[in-house]
Amino acid sequence: MNDDQRKHLDMLQAVVTRLAGNSFTIKSLAITLISLLGGLAAKEANPWFAFLLLIPAGCFWGLDGYYLYQERLFRKLFQQAADPASHIPLFCMDTQILPVNERGSWSESVVAPAVLLVHCPISIFILCIVGFSILHCARA
Repeated sequence: MNDDQRKHLDMLQAVVTRLAGNSFTIKSLAITLISLLGGLAAKEANPWFAFLLLIPAGCFWGLDGYYLYQERLFRKLFQQAADPASHIPLFCMDTQILPVNERGSWSESVVAPAVLLVHCPISIFILCIVGFSILHCARA
């Protein structure tokens, strides 16, 4: 393996690392924002406000799935570029050259355990706040 090939692999690894960091940031933002707004919604006992929290939660969920999908694509590109018999051109960062059957899909990434284990509890938390708010309004 020559220096250009090593540099190419370093570039691909840097992209994978950045995408993993972005995914972590999205997860922590989702937890922070939904906890903060969920607490406010529970305090106000407004079921509509609580129900609207599903919109940013869904956006965070989809974005987290997108970052995981891109990370998987770049990992596959890295694996192929590391192969000595690779057809990947040097310094190619285009994941579209991967075979279609190896790309996976965004929808697979959205339901991956790494994404579900964070975003399902967030959605359940929101639905609990909606239920609490509805019960509180019914009593008042």
